[in-house]
Amino acid sequence: MSYNNNNERIFELYNLISKSKLLSDEYAVVFVYNEENLIDDEEHSSECITSVEKDMIINSFRKSALYVYATNGEDVFIEMLSEIKEKHKYIFIYSMAQNITGVGRRSFIPLLCNYYKLNNIGSDFFASTLGGDKELMYKLISSHVSNNIPFTIYVSKSTNLKKLIERLTPGIYILKPNDESASIGIMKIKISTSNIDYILKQLSVYQKKYSRFCIQEYIDGPEIEIPLLFYEQEYYCPGCVEIINSSPSGYLDYDTVKMDEYSFREYTGSLSTELINCSKKVACALRFETICRIDFRIRNNIPYIIDIGANPTISYHSSTNYIFRKRFNSEAAVYQLLLFIGLYNAELLKPPFNKPE
Repeated sequence: MSYNNNNERIFELYNLISKSKLLSDEYAVVFVYNEENLIDDEEHSSECITSVEKDMIINSFRKSALYVYATNGEDVFIEMLSEIKEKHKYIFIYSMAQNITGVGRRSFIPLLCNYYKLNNIGSDFFASTLGGDKELMYKLISSHVSNNIPFTIYVSKSTNLKKLIERLTPGIYILKPNDESASIGIMKIKISTSNIDYILKQLSVYQKKYSRFCIQEYIDGPEIEIPLLFYEQEYYCPGCVEIINSSPSGYLDYDTVKMDEYSFREYTGSLSTELINCSKKVACALRFETICRIDFRIRNNIPYIIDIGANPTISYHSSTNYIFRKRFNSEAAVYQLLLFIGLYNAELLKPPFNKPE
């Protein structure tokens, strides 16, 4: 199966990675993350990294770089940065840190990379910030993929909930905070003519906790995730991933994600090409230029976009890492590719650098 016309160049790059010697002491990779013991609130602990995941990511970068630093938290990164800059000429940053609130949850480290002119090999500041605003992303892509967007209403703290409910037809909906990622705050509700008062109370409580959120039509069908990697002005897709979820909720709620009670398999169904092409349109419209992930649910053979990951988690138990592992037969592949694409973007990927030992 052909995933896109950028396949050949990505495999050429990975072949180069396999043959290249380790980066010299002029180079350093800095991995920034949050461990659960330093996160500000329990609700976001599911997005923290485990010691096993941390070691896997560090070891992945060490397959290509002699010097790899790991910093637990944004504050530690800031404290270490001057020392690292004294030791190394070229610094490449990969961040999973997100210990702040609101739309800019994952944006702080990318912003610092811009300020200090460091090489950010994860999602940039623009993508990370945009990824924290579901309403804005949906509006920006609406003219490009309108047929693939489920019915969605956006709610603010000033929205009159009683009037809003009158606009909703009976059915099942998903509540999603506007500026959270993954499963945080996601909730399923069923609206009928007999439970309007009960739903109104639920929405009132939800509105107090999340001042901006969306109410989206629940799409009952298989969930497929499409990761994309940007290289040489094109998007590469390693494959489509179906989420295997045995949760009775029928979606990836907070408890399911926190307990890792889900798995993956590659999706090679008839909609594969359509899903990839639609994902590329979304990524292009939003100007994502590193790595991203577009999530769909399929109903009646129509794919609907249910989430957009502008700065997706790619730790071991993620669909992105799963499909890169499968395609390149290495758990380190996606991290090495991000690093070498960073070298390419910094115009450092050229002879004699890439001569094998």
